[in-house]
Amino acid sequence: MAATPDTATLKDLLVAGYARLQAGDRAGAAGAFHAALAREPALFQAHAGLAQAALAEGRAAEGLEHWREAVRLKPDIAEMQSEFGLALVNAGQVADAAAAFQAALTLKPSLYAVAYNLGNALAALGKPGEALAPYRQAILHKPDFAEAHFNLGLAQFKLGQSAEALEAYHAAFALKPDSPKIADTLGNLLLDEGRMEDAAAVFTRAAGAGAEPLGFLFRASLLLPRIAESPAQIAAARARLSEGLERIMGADGVIHDPASLTNDALFYLAYGGGDDWPLMETVARFFRTKSPVLNYVSPHLAARAEHGARIKVGFLSQFLCSHTIGRLNAGLIARLDRTKFHVTVIHTAAARRDEVRAAIDHSADAAITLPADLAGAQRAVADLRLDLLHFPDIGMNAFTYFLAYARMAPVQCMGWGHPDTTGTGAIDYFLSYDAAEPEGAEAHYTETLVRLARPSVCYEPDAKITEKLPRAAFALPETGALYGCLQSLFKLHPEFDAVLADVAVRDPTGWIVLVDWVQPAWMRLLRERWARTHPILLDRVIVVPRQPGERFRHLVANMDVMIDPLHFGGGNTFYEALAQDVPTVTWPSPYLRGRLITGFYKLLGLGDGLIADAPADLAPLAVALAHDPEHRAKTCAPQFAKGHTLYRDHAAVQELGAFFAAAVAAGRSGTKINAWRFPPTGP
Repeated sequence: MAATPDTATLKDLLVAGYARLQAGDRAGAAGAFHAALAREPALFQAHAGLAQAALAEGRAAEGLEHWREAVRLKPDIAEMQSEFGLALVNAGQVADAAAAFQAALTLKPSLYAVAYNLGNALAALGKPGEALAPYRQAILHKPDFAEAHFNLGLAQFKLGQSAEALEAYHAAFALKPDSPKIADTLGNLLLDEGRMEDAAAVFTRAAGAGAEPLGFLFRASLLLPRIAESPAQIAAARARLSEGLERIMGADGVIHDPASLTNDALFYLAYGGGDDWPLMETVARFFRTKSPVLNYVSPHLAARAEHGARIKVGFLSQFLCSHTIGRLNAGLIARLDRTKFHVTVIHTAAARRDEVRAAIDHSADAAITLPADLAGAQRAVADLRLDLLHFPDIGMNAFTYFLAYARMAPVQCMGWGHPDTTGTGAIDYFLSYDAAEPEGAEAHYTETLVRLARPSVCYEPDAKITEKLPRAAFALPETGALYGCLQSLFKLHPEFDAVLADVAVRDPTGWIVLVDWVQPAWMRLLRERWARTHPILLDRVIVVPRQPGERFRHLVANMDVMIDPLHFGGGNTFYEALAQDVPTVTWPSPYLRGRLITGFYKLLGLGDGLIADAPADLAPLAVALAHDPEHRAKTCAPQFAKGHTLYRDHAAVQELGAFFAAAVAAGRSGTKINAWRFPPTGP
């Protein structure tokens, strides 16, 4: 005869409660545990059971309260401390979770899974240095714990310990060569280190082990140097990609999650100085063929559209935050005419949260964050039923790049945040500006090129620094002209070295100033390149650590002249230098990515003494500005007098709005804008 609640022992009640919990009868389990607690309030097993039942039903606060009581009553059970820690992690209380995991480990140091969870919690709290010991403890007790090796490497990389991270990634990969995440991370770090063939070997082995075989064969072809040894190495990498695509185009297989495999590696193609259209179009054809998820078309596009009073526009980027893309687009989002447009800001799941993002979101009519998977993100954008979807940048981030394959709105366009064509075929318009584009530039894009009258930027200027930090604040020499090239190191094309060396020769007392990057190997690779080709740069280049916002502006203010890199120049940095009355010399390369500043100068009606006719003319222009006061005053006075017109450019906002309206109207009538004039004369 079964025991009733009145006749059952405490043991009976606990056994019944856990049996019902295992069977999914959470209400019955809770009843048994409460009956046990009515007799013995200090019964920790009952509190633990109630915690599990409540958490399973989504009652986090109640569940955590029971866990706290359970570990208070019986703090010497390591496994219970561990379960409590996992519950705290799921509730977002990571600091408390770390304390619970530490308590469990103190009781049982051999619990490798708990050590791993403690490392993860500390890493999530921004304490990678403290995470090293628990990861090593997990590996000590379980040497074949691939995930612990991998996360140890992640923590070491964040601490700048690249060599140690590489060793940890290799250990993880040896244990799990079929893990896409481990293989791609290891391969990309090898690429950052300049070890191209070693990266190819990792990707090839991962393909053979069954980790998205076709995707990793593609990665084995996509070996673009971050810091190129020479123009010949860039050409060889492009040829390798082209040949690799031809080889695997007819191979069997499907790539299920392309965004997890490229890890933004296509990003580096734009910095090689070549025509990217053929390669980007071939890459897109490959992915469209091999990755069906990319070919999404929103179902609502086939239905008859219902047009609201306002045009629904979405701005989609991972970088609408404290980032160049955020700065370039915040004013556009805020100032588009709200009587005509409803504006939604669309962030990817990995987008950073900061004050700039909050301000951009506040200025919009709506803001959403997409799911982390491509299919979910596609549906989420489609559900907005936008009239026009605008990507401020495509190519800086793999997830956004692959979203740009889908048709989620009737009109889709992109800006020049990453000024290169996509090749995807799903972007209707590339929004550039006429002053920056050379004749025949339409051949550079798979999208329809739109030559706006003004760059689509409404930039809020930095305050003019009146008392700049002294040079000593940046460990810069007190004397000698400072020539700044304060760009990302991957922009420094090998052909640009000759320009910097020419500056060093022409100005024996001057200094060239660069800003370091997060990958320690990149500066080493640059110095190795200079040692082979232009040794003078080893002594005349000063590398300043990366500077936070306000200090970066002070660093800019200390420069005498800024030198725009060849082939892929500055944009945001030009605005920052202009605000501090620091001139920039530039050379217009054949493609937009090296012509943005030339376009700015043309809009201002300037160019003499600032725009070089050839790369060899850059150094003479820079040195003359630094050392000839009369020439500098004559050249720069018009720039600084007219430069303010590039800021808070309401005319650019009006033109962008006019284009959006015209593009939507053309789309509704089944046509497309092929030539743009502002004010518009019609599709």
